[in-house]
Amino acid sequence: MATSRQPAVPVPESVITMGATLELARSRHADHPQPGLTPSLIENTGVRTRHLVQPVEETFAHPGFEERNRLYAAEAKARVPMVVRRALEDAGLRAADIDLIIHVSCTGFMMPPLTAWPSNTMGFPSATGQSPIAQLGCAGGGAAINRAHDLCKAYPAANALIMACELCSLCYQPTDVSVGSLLDNGLFGDGVAATVVRGTGGAAIHLERNASYLVPDTEDEIAYAVRATGFHFLLDERVPGTMESLAPALRALAGRTRLGRLRPRLLPRARWGPRILDDLSQVLGVPPEALRFSRAALTEYGIVASVVVPDALRCLSDEGGAVDQARGLLAGSGPGSTAAQQVTFKVTGEQSRTASSCEVVVAPGFDIGAHVHTRGEELRYVREGEADVLAFQPRVRTPDGWRGWRSRQGDRMVRATPGTVSEVPPGCPYAFAHPTEGPARMFFHASPPPDREPYFEELMDVLSADGPADHTATAAPRRRSGIEQLTPLRHDRPARSH
Repeated sequence: MATSRQPAVPVPESVITMGATLELARSRHADHPQPGLTPSLIENTGVRTRHLVQPVEETFAHPGFEERNRLYAAEAKARVPMVVRRALEDAGLRAADIDLIIHVSCTGFMMPPLTAWPSNTMGFPSATGQSPIAQLGCAGGGAAINRAHDLCKAYPAANALIMACELCSLCYQPTDVSVGSLLDNGLFGDGVAATVVRGTGGAAIHLERNASYLVPDTEDEIAYAVRATGFHFLLDERVPGTMESLAPALRALAGRTRLGRLRPRLLPRARWGPRILDDLSQVLGVPPEALRFSRAALTEYGIVASVVVPDALRCLSDEGGAVDQARGLLAGSGPGSTAAQQVTFKVTGEQSRTASSCEVVVAPGFDIGAHVHTRGEELRYVREGEADVLAFQPRVRTPDGWRGWRSRQGDRMVRATPGTVSEVPPGCPYAFAHPTEGPARMFFHASPPPDREPYFEELMDVLSADGPADHTATAAPRRRSGIEQLTPLRHDRPARSH
C-alpha cells in the first residue's frame, strides 16, 4: 500500500506579526471608505505571525510583475533543494529512486517548470517523470498527494516526490482595496515543502483512497485576475457557504474508506480561516479538537496555499503521529472569511451635499431588524438575490420580530426580487432580511449623507467580530445616526435546500 512520508516544511526568515500588519493596514489604507473594515478583517483571521521571503518594506514595494516573477524563480531554486534533500533522507531514498516529480504552486510562473530543474542540479535521472500542478490554491497540495497515490497504486514499486513552493507575498497588490484583497493582506504567508509518497515500504501514513470534488458553480469564488501588475487575488463572500456543499462529498469518501461516521483523529486540516473551520466542524459533526492543527498553523504561519496540506502531515508527525490503525481524512480547499454585510460607498458626503450612495452585500440569514430613521430618508434597490422587505406603519409593533407585522391597510412583508425599489421616508419603520442561500446585493441611496457613512463604518466593525451581534455595541452608533431600533438585529444562516 502507498505511504506518505513526513514532509519537510521550513519557512522563510522574515516575520511579520499581527500588530505590524495592523499598523501597515491603517497607514496604507487610511483613505479607505471604510477605515475600520481593514483592521477588523485582519484581526478576525486569527493569524498572529507570517513568514515572508523578503523584509516587509521590500514586500510592499511593487517593482513590477517581471521583477516579482524573476524573484519567485530565484527563491524557488534557492529554497526547494534543501527541503527535497530532507524529504528524500526521511524516506530513505536517493534521487535515482524517484519515478515522478510533482511540483505545486499558484504564486509564480516558470517555463520550463521547476520539475525540470532537479534533473540538472540534484542528480535526478533524465527519465524521471514530471507533473507540474498550478492554479489550484490550497487544494493543490491535496491534488499532488492524489496524483502520487494514483502512480503508486498503478505501479507499487514506484516512488513520487512532491514539491510545493508558495510565495504568496509576491502577489501583494498595494492598490487593491476589495474585501478579498484586504483579507489576503492579513492571511497569506510564504513557505516551501517536500514529501515522498512510496509505493511500498516504510512506516508512515497509508493512503487507501483519494477523491476530488468540485462544488458546482463556484469557479468565480476564489480566483486570480491577471493584469499588467501580476496576480490580483479575488475572494468572494460566498466562499464560507461551500463548506455545507463539501460535507456530503467528505462523508461519502469516509463511507468508501470504512471510516463510518466522521469521528477520525486525522481530519481535513488545510489552513482555512477560523470561521471556515468552525463551519466545517459543525457541518461534519466533528469536535473542534479534530481541526486543532489547522487552527495552530493558521495562527503561527497564516495560509500558505498548497503548502498547507503537507504541513498538516508535518503537524501530525510532530505530535507523535497517528494512533496505530487510526483512520482519517486529509483535505485541502480554499481560504475564506465572512461578514454579515459588506458595504462599498459609491458617492460620499465629500462628493455630494444632498445624498450618499452605497452597495451592500447581505449574507444569507442576516436580518437588519425593524428600525426607524428619525432624520433623513432612503431609497433601496435590490440588484441581486432576494430579500424580505417591510416599509410601513404597523398596527402593532412586537419587539421580538417584524415578519408578522400588518398595516391598517393590510400591507405586509414582501419578498423583494431584483429590480424591487423601496422608498423609506423619515419616521417610517423599515426592515429587510436575506432568507435564502447566496448573497443579496442592494443599492442604498440616502439623504442627508453625513448620517449613513459613519454609521455603516461603526456597524461593520461590530459585525466583523466573531459570534452573535453585540446589540450593546450597535446601540451607540444607531443613536448617533438618528436610528431607533424596533426589533433585534440577527444573523442566523438559513437551512440549505437540497
